[in-house]
Amino acid sequence: MMERPLLSIGMIVKNEIRCIEKCLQALQPLRDAVPCQLVIADTGSTDGTREVAERYADVCFDFPWTGDFSQARNAVMDRCTGKWYLTVDADEYLVPDLRELKEFLWAKRPKNLLMAFVIQRNYRDVDMEGRYSDFPAPRMLWMDSGLRYQGSIHESWVLPADADTKILGKTILDHDGYAFQNPEQAKQKAERNMKLLRAELEKDPGNLRRLNQCVESAVCFPQECMGYLQRAMDGFMAQPELVMAPFGQPLCRTALQTALMDRLPQARAWLAWTEEHMARSAYFQVDVAFCAALYFRNEREYETALNWAERYLKDQEKWSRQRLTMLRETSASSLNLFGEEDRRRILCVKAECLGRLGREEEALELLLPLEAKELDLAASLTYLEAMDCLRDNPQAQARMAQVLPPILTAPEEEDNKAEKRRREKRNNWLLMLNDRFREKPEEGEEAEHWLEGRWHLFREVPCELGWAARLMDADAEEGRALVERMEEWDMVPARAIRRAVELMIPLPDSFYRRKGENNRDTAAALADPKKPEFIDTLLDWMDYCDFTVSMSRFQFQFDLTMSALRAEDWHDDKRAHRLCKLFLDLAADYLPNYYSSALLESEEDWNALPGMHQYALQLLKGKTAWESGDELGWVRALRQALKAAPAMKKMVDFLRQNPPKSAAQIQLEELARKVQAVLAQYAPDDPAVLALKQSDAYRKVAHLLE
Repeated sequence: MMERPLLSIGMIVKNEIRCIEKCLQALQPLRDAVPCQLVIADTGSTDGTREVAERYADVCFDFPWTGDFSQARNAVMDRCTGKWYLTVDADEYLVPDLRELKEFLWAKRPKNLLMAFVIQRNYRDVDMEGRYSDFPAPRMLWMDSGLRYQGSIHESWVLPADADTKILGKTILDHDGYAFQNPEQAKQKAERNMKLLRAELEKDPGNLRRLNQCVESAVCFPQECMGYLQRAMDGFMAQPELVMAPFGQPLCRTALQTALMDRLPQARAWLAWTEEHMARSAYFQVDVAFCAALYFRNEREYETALNWAERYLKDQEKWSRQRLTMLRETSASSLNLFGEEDRRRILCVKAECLGRLGREEEALELLLPLEAKELDLAASLTYLEAMDCLRDNPQAQARMAQVLPPILTAPEEEDNKAEKRRREKRNNWLLMLNDRFREKPEEGEEAEHWLEGRWHLFREVPCELGWAARLMDADAEEGRALVERMEEWDMVPARAIRRAVELMIPLPDSFYRRKGENNRDTAAALADPKKPEFIDTLLDWMDYCDFTVSMSRFQFQFDLTMSALRAEDWHDDKRAHRLCKLFLDLAADYLPNYYSSALLESEEDWNALPGMHQYALQLLKGKTAWESGDELGWVRALRQALKAAPAMKKMVDFLRQNPPKSAAQIQLEELARKVQAVLAQYAPDDPAVLALKQSDAYRKVAHLLE
């Protein structure tokens, strides 16, 4: 008779071809180390998962999906014969260090020990490096307990009250399932889960575990999620003892995190209540303290924010020393903000608060040891804010000049993960640094808290960012020299390019050699709908610069003019006439160079073109009709143009009232300007003036002059 296996490993799978073999290979050292059995249920794979599973499993069987996770997992357990049962998902990979797990399996089991927890390490990036959170997951069960899973989703074993459990804090399952979810996949998964969870919660409305799971799964549905959180806090405040019940603390933590991070009206009241009732909890001392530090920093209450930052740093260090105690404390839900990246961010918050409070030396003492290139995106932004409040400090300026160039230098190759991550980090920094060049607060920001001239911090950086910072305060001569030094224009903030336009500085060839989409983004940023008056400056700059020397320059001028049309408010008739004329002149030159003559001749083919190009072609067609005296053709063309680009209605309305000038009108106005120039040289009663007024030329333009 075959000896009973020491361990059975159970899995349910469906279309897991991305990860199934990696998971099963990671289990092999354990199967080699102890008498082991692997049982896999396939709930309907169609992508080759079943074939891979059959190569590794001792038992592999079909189980039609019923919409109930417990049924599937229990079907696996019913086929297992081991003393202990370990459940693993296909996107989890057992780490090679098996010493603790082997010792546990071979040791004599205490009588009441029925369950063991292992560490589920949830990674946030596909490389499974960097940010993660650890969660004690109940994955091992003593088979002779006779227990089976309960619940259609987030299924679990319900232990007797006198049962003992053990945490295996060094036995880790690396998990990358969250890292591989794109937003659409995450939403689909959340919709599937929420359908099951709503039904479970309806059956047991007071179940805090189910309510907590609803909160966690409803992240894609903010209003529904907020409803659950408000429901939870109302319940806790009515019955404070519930917060210390299983799953009460993580649920209260999540409610408070949401209120603090979203700066909800309930935030301060909930914070005061929670501090009174669960101040000694790891969820409060770590996650809540982190969010409170950021909340009060964002509220510009720097003394209070400093206090919370110091509390977080002290308690995070305390819990990290007591890791096993912390794992027991947080067995209902992992700590969200316990990682090294989180600690670094709060160090930056503390430094900023110290700087704002005039304690610059203490702030620098915290910031200078930090390696900016090792900070994640959120911590990077906080680091910049902290440095920004020390902008006048020579040490801070020197540090930024030292830190930024290596980060902002583009990697030459992208053939390895490190360089790809470095480029991603660089792009994130560029986005943040561009934001520092905004000269006015965005809508919703408090103007009295906005610091103008934030670019000064980067003046000494020896690259495009530093030259852009100097350009902001330069005159035309110095600005021209700075612009000529710039090569990598993706590093130059749009605000600095706008400054070059204000100084009437032509942009060099290196600017126009960028990708077309980058130049289109710049064109859109220059023509700001909030500043229609700047369009006059853009038009003057385009008159001053030569865009005819290359197609890339010509294309940028056309893109910039289209962006100006979108930004124009159509209240200034003189500017509007000027803008319309430029657009039509450019379109008449640009589109025949961009498209084949055969395509342009067939109006039916225009539907395949971008909307603004269709719009321009219809306006050109209408202009031709107007100049030939066909007013109906002009109106029809305007209607077709509006159909192609509905957002241009204001311009179409303007053109209805102000049709384009004919060639004869333009010639007449030019003649009027010449006559006016002659008249300006003489006194009104001069005989030459009187003679000119009798001429045929004067009579043609008299209505314009008089």
